[in-house]
Amino acid sequence: QQVEFNNLKLHNSLVELKTGKPQENVDNETVAESTFWPEWDVNINAVDIKDNTIAFRQAEEKVTSGQFNPLAFELRNFTLLANKLALSKEETAVVNLDQLTFKESGGFELKEFSTQISLSPQALQVNNLNAVTQKSNLNGSLTTSFASLESFIENPDKGSFQVSVPNFNVNAQEAYYFVPELRQKTEFKKVASKKIYGKINANGTLANLQLKNTHVNWGGKTSVVANGDLKNVLDTDNLTFDIQQFEINSVKEDILVFTSEKELGISLPKTLNINGNLKGRLDRLSGKAQMTIPEGKIKVNGSFRNDNQIAFDTQVETIDLDLGKILQMPELGEVSLVLETSGSGKDINSLDATLDSRFTQLTYNEYDLSAVKLSGEIVNGTGN
Repeated sequence: QQVEFNNLKLHNSLVELKTGKPQENVDNETVAESTFWPEWDVNINAVDIKDNTIAFRQAEEKVTSGQFNPLAFELRNFTLLANKLALSKEETAVVNLDQLTFKESGGFELKEFSTQISLSPQALQVNNLNAVTQKSNLNGSLTTSFASLESFIENPDKGSFQVSVPNFNVNAQEAYYFVPELRQKTEFKKVASKKIYGKINANGTLANLQLKNTHVNWGGKTSVVANGDLKNVLDTDNLTFDIQQFEINSVKEDILVFTSEKELGISLPKTLNINGNLKGRLDRLSGKAQMTIPEGKIKVNGSFRNDNQIAFDTQVETIDLDLGKILQMPELGEVSLVLETSGSGKDINSLDATLDSRFTQLTYNEYDLSAVKLSGEIVNGTGN
């Protein structure tokens, strides 16, 4: 089949589709296998669709205010402008989309959308992607390569890709439009209380993904920066990671969105910085980290596992840490110490562990207690 248009034009029109209720308990009939890719050659030099209304309704379904109903929707002011749409039976396609905009009667609005898409039997390229909604925006590019398009659709983890999103700004409240149940999820509502923005750079495969200079910000004062490798992204049981560098910054007011000082029983610091590295899997971790707050520093270097047994080996160092302020105990002064602990066991009840500490700074009611040494041992779950 061959289709060719020089200019496809539709202005100020209504396109409406109504269907009946799907029949139930219909016997499945044997359907002949179809080819994966259509045997069509399509070439459209220009698409000029402006200010139309596109409506769909199944049976008695109605448009729902404030949320999207896939069984009843109406796209008003629908505009689609493109300078090239092409499809060939050799599994290639080109889409040069200049503008796609609409207002959905439920409340969602796509204010801007444009991109250039090129598909070949072994690659997909999405360039100059720009999307703007009422509360969010994103721009970036994507390149994906694969053995064949059909194999990639069946096994997306086999394809390799490069993703560059130099700017995204997402208001999670827009998710309520598509999943209204999220309005009842307390933790999601907390996350959605501030915008999420930043940049993402990633390449590799879903089996071996590299993150480079990826920044994610929550509001204006909380951020995460990460560089590292992720393996088996789609398989949480076998997910492994090697985060060579991460940094977290936050402030007291943001932390209080998720908890309270009363619940924690401590005074939270005004600012927080954590940086370090992390390696392993969800049940077997090792890494180094340093937390810096106005009240001092804490360094952690260790490993932990909780698979077929519990095991840990950790060193914690505090440097000029104003523990009295944190614990709201003014009689306790700054603390500098090195604490080492290790242990292993099948479970908590059979744990063997040791703990040793060395203080270089410890005062209580202005008494110097830095000579105090704390040590302990647990044998088969029982301590002394």
